[in-house]
Amino acid sequence: HCDIDCCLSKLTNELIDCACDCAKCSSALAKAQKIFLLIKSSEYALAQAQSAQSGNISGFILDAHNKYMKAKEICDNSCGCDC
Repeated sequence: HCDIDCCLSKLTNELIDCACDCAKCSSALAKAQKIFLLIKSSEYALAQAQSAQSGNISGFILDAHNKYMKAKEICDNSCGCDC
């Protein structure tokens, strides 16, 4: 997920450069938090799939996919990383 990592990096750089507690900084922080949590949750779902019973594996994989796609949607190509 290089494109998402790049997006998180750019959002983090925006936050580092932010010298105030303004709406723009709050928005960037909220966006970065959502993306980060969705990716971590997706990774956890994949880890659960590795140890799940065969009937539950597809559910964990679908959950991971949905969370990844939501994180990618939040990045919405605004970062311009083109990975």
